[in-house]
Amino acid sequence: MLKSIHPSPASTTSQTITPTSPPPHLAHEILKTFLFHQQAWEFSSQHTTIPTHKPWSPPPPGWHKINFDAAVRPNQVYLAAICRNHMGRITHAWLSADSHGDSLWAEAKAALFAVSSALASGLDSIIFEGDSLQVISSLQNSATSPHWSISNIINDINVLALSFSCISFSHVLRAANTLAHSFAAWAPFCSGLGAIPISSIPAHVVQADMVDGIGPLPPSFS
Repeated sequence: MLKSIHPSPASTTSQTITPTSPPPHLAHEILKTFLFHQQAWEFSSQHTTIPTHKPWSPPPPGWHKINFDAAVRPNQVYLAAICRNHMGRITHAWLSADSHGDSLWAEAKAALFAVSSALASGLDSIIFEGDSLQVISSLQNSATSPHWSISNIINDINVLALSFSCISFSHVLRAANTLAHSFAAWAPFCSGLGAIPISSIPAHVVQADMVDGIGPLPPSFS
């Protein structure tokens, strides 16, 4: 309650002022604005989703990005590595097969295969991306002791890495590694292994990163 005090020569008295309600039209506009913002907030809360993946992104100019993955089958493991330049163009693709192993071992072998293939092809300034956090963490931090089943593989990768002038390892979610994943899944149906001609890769594999609109660039060839 507000009080206004008006001193007079004779005495000091207080007068209570009762706040008046806003005019009806103003109250209506305030309510209308409130309801509008409330409805907008409710709609946003119901229809806004937080992205659960980050799409594949090209490397900086002058760099290569090689994504790798493995496909574990009952009697064999298929390894895949695929290289793209800063324009998103596929420049190299490699496939290999190895004896059966678990998924962690297979992911580590895929990383080793990617690094060795890049070295054999004379590439440098490379970002290697994979979706196995355990493998990438072991490569990013030498102070981290890798799982015993992949420790020798990680050591081999670190030795090969010394042959590059610029190299880095990056972890991505599966959604940003779709091309390598699809490439590895296609490996059992490929007529040969090793360096794969880009033109022989099926369209559904090449366009894998475009599924659900996550591919930032349309696949193209070098």
